[in-house]
Amino acid sequence: MDLLQAKNLERDGIDHIFTLMIEHEIKKTITDITEHKVISTEDQEYAATLSVDFSRKYWGVKRALIPPKDVFARFSIKQVNAQVAKQEAQERRFFADYDEALEWIKEGI
Repeated sequence: MDLLQAKNLERDGIDHIFTLMIEHEIKKTITDITEHKVISTEDQEYAATLSVDFSRKYWGVKRALIPPKDVFARFSIKQVNAQVAKQEAQERRFFADYDEALEWIKEGI
């Protein structure tokens, strides 16, 4: 797979997630990205913009994130998170494990 194919696959995945969120009216998510790889600067911007636009057009989202193990991948994910936080479009937090994330997601149910 070349770089362009990988980039298209990444964006197709992001688009598909938001399509499913609209279809099923999902307002809370736990995203385990422990095995995630580094995201390019362009894809960071794409993901952040899509996320902010989604929240403004449809509804706010509460997102629990379990960050990547890889320090460079963690940095790229935190860059996306920072871009979304600047827009105050979503409530997002990082957690060390699934159980901790689930406890936070369940608050207010």
